Amino acid sequence: MHFDTDLAARVTPEGKSRGFRHVLRQETRGLHDDAEAAFSWFEADPAGTMSRFLSAHASAVRHLFPALAAHRSRRVRGASSRLKAALEKDCARRNLEPLKLAMPRCDEPLAAAYVVLGSRLGVEAMRRNWAMPSPLPAYMDRIDVRGAWSASCAALDGIDPGSARARDILQATVVAFRSFQTSALGQA
Repeated sequence: MHFDTDLAARVTPEGKSRGFRHVLRQETRGLHDDAEAAFSWFEADPAGTMSRFLSAHASAVRHLFPALAAHRSRRVRGASSRLKAALEKDCARRNLEPLKLAMPRCDEPLAAAYVVLGSRLGVEAMRRNWAMPSPLPAYMDRIDVRGAWSASCAALDGIDPGSARARDILQATVVAFRSFQTSALGQA
């Protein structure tokens, strides 16, 4: 995967520097789209593929959880723990055994939080806009991650886009997105 090596050179049309979160979003847009496309089967039939969806999300969150648990923000750790617990509860109720992903670990808390919490915001949008089965699984119910997302975004925007740390987070974000994509494709 090729990334723009001059991350610090990213500027707005007005000539202002963009924060690292914006750079991260721009640099990983294709990975986001690939992960989203890997879950396209869910959009086609949410009720019929809910177990598969929950199992895929459980696989990815479980794979990324060590990094999430190491995040500096108590809000991020708390939200991540609630998401993981809801997925475990849903999988146990449905007798699902999520895949254990055989791929590199994401050891960067900011990368894991960016992808997991961003995914959760997407789930929230689906819950509001799509016809969902009733009762909703615990993971699809209201688990508020907005405070955790804000804390994560603030931490990312505190990173110098041209720094080695930014490049490390960018590489770790690749692993995090691929965790979701791999889990979605592996649940077939």
